[in-house]
Amino acid sequence: MRKILLTTLAVTSTLMMGCGGSAKIAGKDGAAQAVHALTTPSQTGANRATTVLDLTDASATCPKGGTAKLSGFNNQIDISGSGASATLTFTMVLTNCGLATSDQGDALYNGTVTVAQKVITNASGVQVAQAFKGNLTIGGAFNDSLDVDVTESVNVLDMGKTGSVSVVLKGSVKTSSSTYTYDESVNVLAGSISISSK
Repeated sequence: MRKILLTTLAVTSTLMMGCGGSAKIAGKDGAAQAVHALTTPSQTGANRATTVLDLTDASATCPKGGTAKLSGFNNQIDISGSGASATLTFTMVLTNCGLATSDQGDALYNGTVTVAQKVITNASGVQVAQAFKGNLTIGGAFNDSLDVDVTESVNVLDMGKTGSVSVVLKGSVKTSSSTYTYDESVNVLAGSISISSK
């Protein structure tokens, strides 16, 4: 009986260690895609940025399950000439928040990110510059991490959109395998994260 119990425990432990994903974020492009995925829940903030009236906490269901809680809203609106800008800061807590997918399955984000979001409205449209800072683990099909201190500028219409999106990134992003520095325009495949072939 003792031998059967020990064998059962060993098999169960081996199976449990095998649970969870093993996909890794692939390179600089994959890290940019992983950052851009954060614009899906932060879109709730962008929608509030032009009003000082709604600064209450907000929750959103993530596209592939899980939740994003936004809290601690604080904003400032500046109107000058033919345009206006609104700067909004808040904290975003992600819990098993499915924001992107890969060939191996979905990426579930866990952790806290502070967001400083500037929405600029002028004759050419609405742009959003978002500074993301924080540490996240990426689970689901992934076994990776994301340490972000980066600003992404994007057209507000491209937030939460799938397909090819042009963004400007400035700052650094660290995954479990490398650190990437950006000061450039990048085309990302929104809603997806490239995975390493290793």
